[in-house]
Amino acid sequence: MITNRIEFLKSIQPNFIVATLNEKENKPSKWVDITMLEPEQIRFRQQLDKEFILELDCKTETENLGLFDTKLKPILEQKEIAYEAWQTHSKSLHINFFFNKSINNNERYSWLCETFGKENVDLAIEKKQIDQAYFTKDKQLIAMEFQPHYKSGKEKSLYSFTPRKINEFKINKLYELQKPTKRKVSITYGDILANPTATEQERVSCVMQILNKHQTWKANEILDYVSLHNKWKNYNPEITRKKIEDYILPKYSKKDNPLQPKQNVCEDDVPTLDLISFQEYDDIFENTHKHLPG
Repeated sequence: MITNRIEFLKSIQPNFIVATLNEKENKPSKWVDITMLEPEQIRFRQQLDKEFILELDCKTETENLGLFDTKLKPILEQKEIAYEAWQTHSKSLHINFFFNKSINNNERYSWLCETFGKENVDLAIEKKQIDQAYFTKDKQLIAMEFQPHYKSGKEKSLYSFTPRKINEFKINKLYELQKPTKRKVSITYGDILANPTATEQERVSCVMQILNKHQTWKANEILDYVSLHNKWKNYNPEITRKKIEDYILPKYSKKDNPLQPKQNVCEDDVPTLDLISFQEYDDIFENTHKHLPG
């Protein structure tokens, strides 16, 4: 099945970027041309020039399947749009659309707006129900179809599809995607530790702020401090330790935290975090860390 899938993709675009899995870090290895790997080795591939991948990224797989079944699929069927919906068995649902011409990210966003309504799309972006990476980033990777997904370990499988594969690309106007302004975050790690509902993004910032203030601390010292002071829901010290040791310290121990804390932080005012999410982690440090695929 994987060989047939590769042949189908190559019929649309003969050359594209792929990657194997770096098992130690559980993320894509170095990107290479499709000709450099056997089909069975391919665990990730780029979004093709004539393709648009809509990733539903609600908090749970059940929510993503429900969003597709009740909101998106009826519109796709009504407008006779060809699609493939792929289940990762992790959380996300990937909906692939193939077109008869190459398109850019602005055209992808515009097509999405015309298909489902701009207000609905922008609201879904605001609610983080869809991942913007596939219409804002170049050569964005996606987990390979019919291969074990790097998060769930289960084969990425078809959930729903149409027999016809290729759509004629047409839009009436171009819509401009408003890029969010990068805000300076002034929240202290004491504020974050004290907040039971601190987001994963804030928890990453918390660890980075502690590392900035105590640059000689090792992973166990950072973990002890966080464990002592946090009020977070669903806090798991062992998972947090692994992420500190495997990701934050090796990559960022000598870099300044992009999320600058307030000055004169009182350490006694400490308090909460959650597990470090790879997706949120990348959104903070997009200039130094490749965006992980869906």
